Amino acid sequence: MSAGIGAPLRQAHWTRDESIDLLDHTSATLLTAQAGQFGDRLALIGNDHRGENQRLTYHQVLEKARAIAAALLEHSRPGEHVALLAPNVVEWPLIEYAAAMTGRVLVALNRKRESTSCDTQLQTPKRRCFFSRRPTVTVT
Repeated sequence: MSAGIGAPLRQAHWTRDESIDLLDHTSATLLTAQAGQFGDRLALIGNDHRGENQRLTYHQVLEKARAIAAALLEHSRPGEHVALLAPNVVEWPLIEYAAAMTGRVLVALNRKRESTSCDTQLQTPKRRCFFSRRPTVTVT
């Protein structure tokens, strides 16, 4: 035990939250349910791709995820890969929800790897859309 930390840990886990039966929900249906129940509550805080602070309610998260999902529906098919190359920004979970809503496979690209590795990851035949830190979507 380090000084100043407090009493030693006696339990290695939290008791599970059973307030919502997660087996009956996907991440997309859970977001929809949460937006219906807690719509105006704060759901997501962080910086966006421009570095500006964002504070989004459940309604706003759902609305933005649905807008991204609409673009995915227009430019790709279920099962196709959506590549994401971005730091930890608020758009990340929005794209993740959109992929779940539309049956796309989200592929997180590693920014720390050599560029040839990213090139290899981007050349997969199933990769259809590419999101990067820039506010654009590239469709192949």
